[in-house]
Amino acid sequence: MNSIMNHAVNYGGRRVSKGPSFVPPLRPAFVRDLVTELVALHEEIPATKRIIVLFEFHPNKEVAKVPRSAMAFANRGTHQNAMIGLIWSDPKDDKRCKEWLAYMDRRFRDELNRNGAVNEKLTEAQVIGEYSNYDGMCP
Repeated sequence: MNSIMNHAVNYGGRRVSKGPSFVPPLRPAFVRDLVTELVALHEEIPATKRIIVLFEFHPNKEVAKVPRSAMAFANRGTHQNAMIGLIWSDPKDDKRCKEWLAYMDRRFRDELNRNGAVNEKLTEAQVIGEYSNYDGMCP
């Protein structure tokens, strides 16, 4: 499954990705802010026109009923996964692109915490890491 996007990134290109989590529904203001940040990065570094932003939406009510430690399925809560894949070409942009991606990851984390506080599920929001291929249930 991870190879499904290989065609989008040529061999030898520069790329980095993060797998933040979120709890639906997404606030329209949050999504608009993400788009604004994307546009700003495109204007600053035109080679970043090939950014992948994926949001995973699936019904997980039944899965969430099973305790986190009961089996290997990564999502045991109301959260979903996103993926941001940043692609650029010039090594001089490495630092800025990685900083931007870390900033976007923090934006997702802040939104997750905001949503958890609003919906009185902050405890769950605090234990959610990144997509399990990156972070999983590691302490």
